[in-house]
Amino acid sequence: MPLVVATANVLHSLSRGDARRTVSAVLAESPDLVGLQEWYPWRASRRRLLREFGDYRWFAPWLGGCAIGVRAARFTIRSRRGVWLSPPGLADRSGRLLGLEPARRASVVGCEELTFVAYH
Repeated sequence: MPLVVATANVLHSLSRGDARRTVSAVLAESPDLVGLQEWYPWRASRRRLLREFGDYRWFAPWLGGCAIGVRAARFTIRSRRGVWLSPPGLADRSGRLLGLEPARRASVVGCEELTFVAYH
């Protein structure tokens, strides 16, 4: 059976309705694994939104901004964690607050057959 993977940048500035429509459009392709960038669950409009998509098991850590969805009928999640990729540092492009690049953190979900990593 082929593995279908989908990713989407669900802009942090989108309203709850627009974020829902974006996730719905991605899931309409029936992916087995989903990576969502700019998914900040501490935003009230996003906190419980992924529960509406019950065919997937979700990992949406508070830090890092990336959520991972795993099709429940295909995979069983064995582990979920966040991994630091880099500390904050000086930005190499203009426009960053105080000239700093934020720390980067990846979301990692391990299943019985594979490990899926999402980062932004």
